Amino acid sequence: MQEVEQILISGKKFKKLRLELVLTQQEMAEEIGMSVSGLRAVERKPASKVGNKYIRALANLRKIPPAQQQAELTFDSSELIAEPSDHAALIAKVDKAADGFSEEEVEQLAKIVNRAVEKFAVSRGGRIIIGPSISGR
Repeated sequence: MQEVEQILISGKKFKKLRLELVLTQQEMAEEIGMSVSGLRAVERKPASKVGNKYIRALANLRKIPPAQQQAELTFDSSELIAEPSDHAALIAKVDKAADGFSEEEVEQLAKIVNRAVEKFAVSRGGRIIIGPSISGR
């Protein structure tokens, strides 16, 4: 069985592209060979892993190179924070926590955190929860 390459894409960008193409979810699903429920799940989550074949099908539909299509849909962890005010608060916390670290250490930590956030977002259906759950689950 051949392993399928998966790409982490942005649900928001994916939905925006579908709307720009003036396609319903049903039409888009048929065009790229994805189930409607799969397409809905991708659009609903901030980040989803999808097979490269869907990116190629979408690129063919738009008549653009697959690499360009992938770049347009690639998930960016900054999409998980909706408000610019949230960015400022988080940046202030990171700046305070980073005191005493070298610039190189901070860059390495940032890469690790970004990778962890992306994996967590996918595994939790896009929900980011900071701190312990109130319900204890």
